[in-house]
Amino acid sequence: MPREKKTIMVLFMDVKGYSQIDTDQQYGVFFDDVLPKIAEKLLQYKPLLVNSWGDAIVATFATAADAARAGLDLRDLFRNTNWEENGLHTDLAARLGLHGGSVWVGDDPLQGRTGIAGHNVNLAARIEPVAQPNEVWMSSSAEALLAEERDSKLAWDDLGDRPLAKQWGSRRLFRLRRNHEPQNLQIDDLEKVASENPTDKKYQAAIRLLKFGMGERRSMALKMLAQLPGDQQVREFVSIAKSKDESQENRKIAVVGLGLKPSAAAGSVLMGIMKDDTDDLDVRDTAVFALGRVGGQGARDALLGIVDDDRLPGSTRAQAMRSLGQLSEWSVYRDLEEKVLKYQESGAMEIEFALGFVAFCRLNDSSQGLSTLVRLATDPRSSEPLRVESLNAVLFIGAEWMSRESIDVLKKFFADGTYSEGVGQQTLTALARSKNQSAVALVEQVADDVTSPFAPTALGLMINPEGITFTGERPRRPGERGYEGG
Repeated sequence: MPREKKTIMVLFMDVKGYSQIDTDQQYGVFFDDVLPKIAEKLLQYKPLLVNSWGDAIVATFATAADAARAGLDLRDLFRNTNWEENGLHTDLAARLGLHGGSVWVGDDPLQGRTGIAGHNVNLAARIEPVAQPNEVWMSSSAEALLAEERDSKLAWDDLGDRPLAKQWGSRRLFRLRRNHEPQNLQIDDLEKVASENPTDKKYQAAIRLLKFGMGERRSMALKMLAQLPGDQQVREFVSIAKSKDESQENRKIAVVGLGLKPSAAAGSVLMGIMKDDTDDLDVRDTAVFALGRVGGQGARDALLGIVDDDRLPGSTRAQAMRSLGQLSEWSVYRDLEEKVLKYQESGAMEIEFALGFVAFCRLNDSSQGLSTLVRLATDPRSSEPLRVESLNAVLFIGAEWMSRESIDVLKKFFADGTYSEGVGQQTLTALARSKNQSAVALVEQVADDVTSPFAPTALGLMINPEGITFTGERPRRPGERGYEGG
């Protein structure tokens, strides 16, 4: 046919989750089961042209209403089908973009059939990638053509200006829906639901928002689910936490949600994310944190594996130690102490790794770690943050439990004077609270020295050793060792 210009509707679709299909058997399921279902929904609207490659599909239609109905039917197919139950190892979702305009239509010599080309084809292709999963987004041109056809069963929500894919600037976009479906919830609406409605209605509102909402609203829905009692939301958390097609923010929220809903399923998913070297590091760090709350079979060994992995950043390994502390796994203390002392002696200590060990000691609140904490605080190679946190941990656990050797180390360290004013005050406080006779004598000596910058601190400690506290030193609570409240 001769090349000509026509005004048509162009629909682009991409399958979210397709990239996680990784075996020939799974591709076979997609080819034999998923694609026929897509074809059934699409072809009933008699598209002018259809083409596909992998999980990408483009179709053109003579009317805006046919294109809109086809898009919504495809959306519903993916919303209402559990593809994991259909033999796939991952759930799937559809992103759909719709645009109308003038395009070139003519013979495609490579494919031996009619083809399309033009700016409006490219524009339609730039809308689909920015659409939320299982939603149909359309341009203002498509909205205008649809409005002219006056189909009372169709409606849409104005999304305002949205950035398009591949740096194509911004365009005013709309979210297509059926007339009986709810409008896109605003954040204010959801906050009202969260504050006023009972739990079951909050749950339903959040689930609805996960299906119909967009980025910021989906994140808020996940946060609401994380705060609700019960464990009925675990399935949603598992699905989003596992999906690499979800945003990093939403995956991290879902991972934290799993940490708040301890179960065997949650622990299994978190350990799987932790061990996946190809996953996003921030998401893995969050999984390490959440596993400390979930615990369960295998958690201890999985976290120790993270601590032992020298390829990982110190911050990740430090979080693993904090999580071990959350699990009260004091049985691994000697292993952790050995690693810290080895790094310290070699001069290869990572500050984050050392701080993780300090946090582990604080969480377990055991005097067994005091000697190593004093060693870290007084090592001339230690950084200021490490010294501060180590001494805070000593004060938190209880300086009165320090050994004579540790007290002597602190006395020598204080006498050397190579530290900041804050660290000097912490050291003097630890010596005063040790209640050791020689340590208390040193505090009195400092108080009598009017030339010492620490004289006011020493005098205050003589009056009340507990009267001086430091940032990060949590006050004792009733029932804890060292509590002296009323």
